Amino acid sequence: MEAGNCKLAVVNNGKGAGFAVCESCGYAKVYDGKPIGEHKTRMGKVCKGTFSRYSLGYEFSTDILSLKFIGYSDEREGFWESLLYGLIEGACKALEIDRQDVDSTLYSYAGDPRRPAIVLFDDVPGGAGQVKRIAEEENFIKVLKKTLEVVSSCECGGKEGDASCYGCLRNYTNQYCHDILKRRYVMEFVSKLLEDLM
Repeated sequence: MEAGNCKLAVVNNGKGAGFAVCESCGYAKVYDGKPIGEHKTRMGKVCKGTFSRYSLGYEFSTDILSLKFIGYSDEREGFWESLLYGLIEGACKALEIDRQDVDSTLYSYAGDPRRPAIVLFDDVPGGAGQVKRIAEEENFIKVLKKTLEVVSSCECGGKEGDASCYGCLRNYTNQYCHDILKRRYVMEFVSKLLEDLM
């Protein structure tokens, strides 16, 4: 676990394909691989400008917390996303943090997507100290316990926990992966982690 302040780049790559942006008028849309024909400018005129593909993003300095599980690897689809969103929900509930104040991402620090770092960050330029609170040992144990409580008390996916819902892992910002989130993954991993830490 590493916490600190750093410059964070937030990038939206349009679900991997990028955005097609007209070099003449600025018209943009998610690139879907299909040829882009003529379109209208903001003034309603037909534009036949050429397009280039871009990822959109910005940088800001904030507080981050990087969680690396050295020696642990998991290639199940949705495992890391489930764990990431489970930890955020647990942190927000355990430490009474507004969900809008903290965000997260997976970072493949070793180039292996089966063992990425989970990076939590204050979603406020300059940081607000929320992830620093999460990083405190006593608070991190509270976060793990609350995460386990949230996913264990939910009933989605039956006893197997082979699904997720808005009561446990899902929220508006993670719609892109709703179909692969499984609370079972979080229950298994966090309960084992708590056993090892206690």
